[in-house]
Amino acid sequence: MSVPIISIVVPVYNTEKYLDQCLESLSAQTERNLEIIVVDDGSTDGSALICDKWAEKDSRIRIIHQKNGGVVAACRTGFDAATGLYFTKVDSDDWVEKDFCETLGNLAANNKLDMIISGYISEKYGKAFVTRFKKNCVDTGYNLVAEHGQVHTSADICYSVRMAFRTEFLRDHKLFFGEGMKIGEDTVLNVTALEKAQRVMAIDYAGYHYRDNNTDSVMRKTYKESLENDLSKQFGIRSKCFADIPSYLYDLAVYYFTAWFYAAINNCMNSHNGLRYRDIRRILYSDWVIFCFRKLGFKLPCTNRKEYIMALVAKFRLATVYYLYLKIKG
Repeated sequence: MSVPIISIVVPVYNTEKYLDQCLESLSAQTERNLEIIVVDDGSTDGSALICDKWAEKDSRIRIIHQKNGGVVAACRTGFDAATGLYFTKVDSDDWVEKDFCETLGNLAANNKLDMIISGYISEKYGKAFVTRFKKNCVDTGYNLVAEHGQVHTSADICYSVRMAFRTEFLRDHKLFFGEGMKIGEDTVLNVTALEKAQRVMAIDYAGYHYRDNNTDSVMRKTYKESLENDLSKQFGIRSKCFADIPSYLYDLAVYYFTAWFYAAINNCMNSHNGLRYRDIRRILYSDWVIFCFRKLGFKLPCTNRKEYIMALVAKFRLATVYYLYLKIKG
């Protein structure tokens, strides 16, 4: 039997509402030379039965049942079992167009790529988001990042699900999703892979449907217990990769400040303890917040004067003032 052009790993945990649509879209791929490895990560709903049903329908679908260990552990199980030339992940609440594997797999194989990056279709906003990387030409990952000043704020290094990686490239460099993370684990893989990759292509194609309105997903929860820990881990890797590219680091500061600074505070507000003074101090003295204010200086991306003043209060670590402001405001 020939080597599959692509191995698709589908980590599954309690997604019975969406799983049929996901697996049906994979079974219907126009590229027939593929393997679909579905890892049931200890589901407690009807997901396991749905997985087994699809394995009976399509011989290319292989099911692995395991105790719950989280999405990264499930992906690791699937990756270790993968035999395809290329590797990608499809989340079990998403689905793909019929030509998704054929498009990414053939372009990657024909051009001997280390990785290929495509766009995606948001199923919340109803539109396609394609990359801002230089498209349809082969380049190093370093050059793509250096020539693209907004890799963080444009989310072009997020979502491994719209990418395919040469399996041996990942294994040779020991690259994988961020261990022990629930938020941003795929970004860790993307940025470290881009740093190492010598042959990368970004394409003007969006065939992955990302379900951005799944209220059961980790990102839709009002309180995310691992948020600050995952942000710090992710930042440690993001800031070390491409550290010699000033535009990359500046954009990282803008991204963390605009996307995560207020989100981290709101996350504490939604905890069972509510917002405490110690939460404000912890956030203001975290490595990534200090980095943001040092990189941005007084050019803080705020929309009005009041917001700017409070950002300055945070910049100078006036925790008491900021805490009292938030308590009065709340």
